[in-house]
Amino acid sequence: MNVCIVTVYNSINVGSYWQARALGEALEKIGHNVVYYRNPERIRILFSEIKRGISLIYHRKLKEGIQYFASILMFLKEQQIFQVVRKSGGLLKNIDCVIFGSDTIWNLNDKYFNRDQSTFWGLEFDEERLCSYAASISNTEPDAILQNDKYKKALERFDNISVRDIKTKTTVELLGVSNVELVCDPTLLLRKKSYVKITKCKRQINDKKYILVYLFTPLNKQQEKELIRFAKEKRLLIVSAYGKKNVPYADKVLIDNPQSFMRYFLEADYVVTDTFHGTIFSINFHKKFCSIDRGKIPVNNAMYEYNLTDWLISEEGSLFNQLDAAIPTEMVEKIIQTNRKKSIKFLLSCVNYQ
Repeated sequence: MNVCIVTVYNSINVGSYWQARALGEALEKIGHNVVYYRNPERIRILFSEIKRGISLIYHRKLKEGIQYFASILMFLKEQQIFQVVRKSGGLLKNIDCVIFGSDTIWNLNDKYFNRDQSTFWGLEFDEERLCSYAASISNTEPDAILQNDKYKKALERFDNISVRDIKTKTTVELLGVSNVELVCDPTLLLRKKSYVKITKCKRQINDKKYILVYLFTPLNKQQEKELIRFAKEKRLLIVSAYGKKNVPYADKVLIDNPQSFMRYFLEADYVVTDTFHGTIFSINFHKKFCSIDRGKIPVNNAMYEYNLTDWLISEEGSLFNQLDAAIPTEMVEKIIQTNRKKSIKFLLSCVNYQ
């Protein structure tokens, strides 16, 4: 069967890259051909990233600016793995099923997704079979969706609907849509060994242990001090995996790149994050880690789902002791396996229909 995925595959963001790739890899593994729908916002996304790089150079941050442009080039190179189709190209005529998701594609609070609702809610697709996989409304207030018939009419056209979190499930059900399934993020569809296999770059920190820091918002000063002290006591290097921001206490700052990011994540000894995919990768790879609670529903839901709330640290909380606390990996792995089997079963129901 020929499957078209509608998602965010081409932003300069490692989480978006890997969720898109993991879903494609999972579908190909069960015997289907996969293409990705050309993102109409591609030029706008690229322009905004280039503009940011120019701004860094303009403000005399030459090294950061050069690194930023290097990151953009590496992302563009890695994104070539996605076979892309256009609406105008006619290739969609050969598609048997269109799958929307994952990511927060139904998040009306995000100007990117809000601007292109016709794509991410399936309004511009005439194909007979439409399904969603692990879609999320994120922090959108449910009333914003419930009070507009457009979204109900859009989802009524879907044959199978699955979402990533309880809030999205409840909202969709309030629209009158039944049989809404909860599935795992597509990055959890692949085991650690699969990521090892498809990650080409080699480790660049030989024979040294490190703690990986993947943050969109800086730690507070006390947490910073705790992290530095923890790393010193454990004889760890501090590696920052988010190259868009300067992290003065890091021994190494990675240039954003899907391949090197994954290699460093796979081999990290500890992780500190406040991102959804940083949390999911930590869970999937059984890392010693903690997530900072920034009020992000996807992050908090994941920590609750895998019974790891003790490792969800408040914005003012201490991360020193919890970082080294033993995570119940056997229990977590059982939940992962259960969710993975259920999610693959859902995907099979989307593509193996009569």
